[in-house]
Amino acid sequence: MLDSRVGSLALALVVLATCVSAAPASAQRRRAHATPSGPASSARTATPLAPAHPSGEGRGEDPRAEAGGPTLRERDGAAPGDLRNAHDRCVRSLVRILREDGGIGSGWVAELAGQRVVVTNAHVVAGVRTVRLSAYRGESALGHVRYVSPRIDLAIVVPEQELTTLDDAGERHDVAALEVAAVASLVRGERVVLGGNPGGLYFITTEGVVAGVVSDTHDSDEACGEGHNCVVLDGEGELGSSGGPVVDASGRVIGMLWGIYTGSSLSIAIHASTLQRELDLAALALASRRARALPRQPTIEP
Repeated sequence: MLDSRVGSLALALVVLATCVSAAPASAQRRRAHATPSGPASSARTATPLAPAHPSGEGRGEDPRAEAGGPTLRERDGAAPGDLRNAHDRCVRSLVRILREDGGIGSGWVAELAGQRVVVTNAHVVAGVRTVRLSAYRGESALGHVRYVSPRIDLAIVVPEQELTTLDDAGERHDVAALEVAAVASLVRGERVVLGGNPGGLYFITTEGVVAGVVSDTHDSDEACGEGHNCVVLDGEGELGSSGGPVVDASGRVIGMLWGIYTGSSLSIAIHASTLQRELDLAALALASRRARALPRQPTIEP
């Protein structure tokens, strides 16, 4: 089991979207890595770009599978060391999200109800209905926020046209959708790839390690839903990476980046099991919305 100290680090947790565009990027990075002053305590303080919110005690792995969801599998032996294919799959499905106010966040392409959409954090698109989407080596397109989860920090953006990318041969293709990994595939110590648009850079992929899970804190409840597990990664994100995918060696999504613990190399991501449940609900909502938008057939009286 994960040491419960992971859930009670005396660190600030910062969400990774650059939604406040008034400050220069250098200043935003300094804010993201500021450590709270004063003596350490067992309580964490969430410090998003919006006003700070206090949080209570945290803890490590939640043994209540029915509440927190599956935790991690322990596995002997080394995880695959070569993640080049995972980097390629991750970046080719990664999306840059540009807000009207200049704020930048990240997302990734998924297929819901037969439609390719962009999945991101709700805080990335908070307060806006339209954003500009750009794929790796692709042209930009307008996207409309069509679904915001009332349970976790997740939103769905629907592009006005298919997002495309160029392959190595210069051929243009639709951006491939990423699949969410099966819960049982999440393994402690496994190396993973993190995708995002950090600190003014675009379409960056880095590597990290699955370090554990955390639940029942203000921060994990806000990101992943009350009582549900978030994934803790030993791999530092940056402002602009909120909503970016975390993929395993097969290129499957094991989490979605949400925030960082400042003063450490740890990041927090929404667990694959939580993502899949919410995406299933989002698919139903999008299908219902499309059905309502269809023109009604005229009724012919006998």
